[in-house]
Order: sequence, then C-alpha cells, then structure tokens
Amino acid sequence: MLRISLRMASCALLLWCLSAPAAARDPRPTLTIEADTELRVGARAVVPLLLRWDGTRPAQVIVSAHAEGRALDVVKGRLLRADAIDPAANPLRFELPVVAAAPGVALLNVTALTYSCAYRCEAQRIEVSRQILIREP
Repeated sequence: MLRISLRMASCALLLWCLSAPAAARDPRPTLTIEADTELRVGARAVVPLLLRWDGTRPAQVIVSAHAEGRALDVVKGRLLRADAIDPAANPLRFELPVVAAAPGVALLNVTALTYSCAYRCEAQRIEVSRQILIREP
C-alpha cells in the first residue's frame, strides 16, 4: 500500500513539473534598453543596456545596435562582453554611445547574440527596440 502511494506521489510530482509554465524554465537571456525617450539635437548620450540571464552565464556575448532614421547616430554599433561595465556581473551592463543628430524620431534596434548551454549549446538571439524622440535644442 505504501509503495503504491509513493509511486502515485512521484508520478503526480513528475506531471506537475512537466506542466509548469515554459517561461519558468526558459533559459533565454533578456535584453533591456534603459534609455531616455527624448534627447536634444547635438546631445551626446550613453544608452544603458542590460542583459540578464538565469542559470549559467553565457560565455560569448555580442551586442549590435543601429538606429533607423537620420535623427540618431550610434557611435559604436558592436559591443562584446569585455565592453561591459563588469564582464562578470549578472546582469551585464553596457553603455551604448549615441549622438542626437537631427530633429525627428529614431528607432533604436539592439540585438544580443549568445549561446545557452544546458544539455547542448544553442544560439540565442534577443532583439529589442526603443523609440527615441530628438527635439530642437
């Protein structure tokens, strides 16, 4: 009798673990743009980027950024783990240098490429965008 109830309890626990939401087990990193949504023409700014992950830290990280439109210029469009404020931290914090070139609206697109290695290594691509308004000085 005790064996049957232990077996049923272990089966119930297994089913519960398998039915947990996928987001709770998702090892994909998250990328966040923490920029002001408004700049003045001619302003030089640094856009903070945060790359967070659960579990083992990704060994290789490449962050690429570009702006759509003429209003914003990205000074350095490719950042590596070594460019982070603290390359061993979680989250990794990057500072993306930009210049507000002309009045208008710019769309800042940022992509992070990394690998997630649980049972096997898989490439992870995370894309985020932020709209930034450039005003006259």
